[in-house]
Amino acid sequence: TLAYRFENKERYYYSGDDEVAGLISTTKKRRPKSRNRSTSRVANSNTKPAEVTTVTAADTQKLEADKAAKLKQQKEQEEAAKLAQLQKEQEAKEQSEAQAKLEAEQEVKAKEIAAKRAEIEAQQKAKAAAERQARLQQEQEAKALAEAKQRAKAVAAEKAEQERLAKEAEMQALLKSQQKATVDSLAQIAKAEQLKAQQDLIANPKNELGKTMNSLVKTVEESNEVQADLLAQFNQVINVKDQDLKELKEENDLSEQGITIAPRPFKSITAENNALNALKTDLDNIIATRSDDIKKLEELYEDMTESDTLTNGLVLLQYKNKIKRLISEQASAIETRAQLESRLESIKVATEYERRRRIKRAAYKNEDDRYAQDRAALNYILNNTPRSNTQLTEDDLDFGNERRKNIAIMKNVNSVDNGYYLILAVHNSVDKRDDFIKKVVATGDKQIDFFYDVSTSKYYIFKRRTNSIDEANAIKQIDKDKPYNARLSIVKIEN
Repeated sequence: TLAYRFENKERYYYSGDDEVAGLISTTKKRRPKSRNRSTSRVANSNTKPAEVTTVTAADTQKLEADKAAKLKQQKEQEEAAKLAQLQKEQEAKEQSEAQAKLEAEQEVKAKEIAAKRAEIEAQQKAKAAAERQARLQQEQEAKALAEAKQRAKAVAAEKAEQERLAKEAEMQALLKSQQKATVDSLAQIAKAEQLKAQQDLIANPKNELGKTMNSLVKTVEESNEVQADLLAQFNQVINVKDQDLKELKEENDLSEQGITIAPRPFKSITAENNALNALKTDLDNIIATRSDDIKKLEELYEDMTESDTLTNGLVLLQYKNKIKRLISEQASAIETRAQLESRLESIKVATEYERRRRIKRAAYKNEDDRYAQDRAALNYILNNTPRSNTQLTEDDLDFGNERRKNIAIMKNVNSVDNGYYLILAVHNSVDKRDDFIKKVVATGDKQIDFFYDVSTSKYYIFKRRTNSIDEANAIKQIDKDKPYNARLSIVKIEN
């Protein structure tokens, strides 16, 4: 028989902790002993042998059955004892667990009580500290308030003292200002009267020397306005010529690029030059006349300082300052006249250059004429340039425009075959082109040629033409010590 005990771990409420158990009785029951066993034995012993054998076998079986029953009973008792032991151990374990649970609960409760007590103590300490801090803060605030009141009282006293001193200083300053204003007013009145007397003396001189000087000063000042007006007209004419130069240069540049613009309105250069020359003559005359008048003023001033008829030193000083100003103004006008003349000359030179550019450009009716004239010019140089005994140097040559070190590619170049050209120099002037070729031919080297690029309006002077870049580089290394080969570059033409 098995016994079970169920523990309610889920703690459901069943109106009590119920236990279900199967009880096993551990009382050993004695079997009733058969009292006839001895009787049977005696009876069996008195029987015949054959019967004895039979009884003995039955007894043996019975004994074995009893023995088996006893073993079974013993086994059951042992199992019952084990179950009882297990139950006892289970109960002991449950009691131990219950005791441990109780102790754990008591420990948790003790910790909670200790934590609560510590919390209460901490709150009490914090409250005491807050109260101390509040008292300290109140004391500090009271002290600060008292100190602030004391400082405010001191500041107010100092401010009152400063205001008193400021009022006193203001009264003193006002008094001094009034006194100074009175003095200044009297001084200004005196000075004005003196200046008026001096001006009257200058404007209405009493002697002939003063009258002459006053009249000449008036003439010089009036001529200054005429001189300034003529300088302004001269500057305006130069600005017009500068604008004409810019337009002419733009026209030439665009024309060389193949761009045609509307012709400019006709201007009479002769009329412009005549008007300019007349203006310059008037300007030079007024400058010369005014310079002479200023020189006469200086002479009159010297006479005045030596004369006894006018001894007012302030009047002399005014004349001196006025003459000094007139001399400075005249020097500035003369310098302006020189600067304008220099600018005009520069514009004339540039204008003449641009006009020649236009004339040279107009000389070519078409590209065929240009090419024919270029060929004729080259042949003439090759056939008529004498050999020179003077050693040619790199400084003697004008290589023209700067070129890139890498290979330049040019397209749409008329009258020139495709290939790689070893360029010696690049010029946009026929004169410079011919000069360079003549100097090279004069050394005895007649292996030189050139072509004209319409898109850039430049002449490219070259040594040879090749069909491959390797051949061009190889030729470039030959005679590189010659001065005219100093700046060899390679141009590829792809028409």
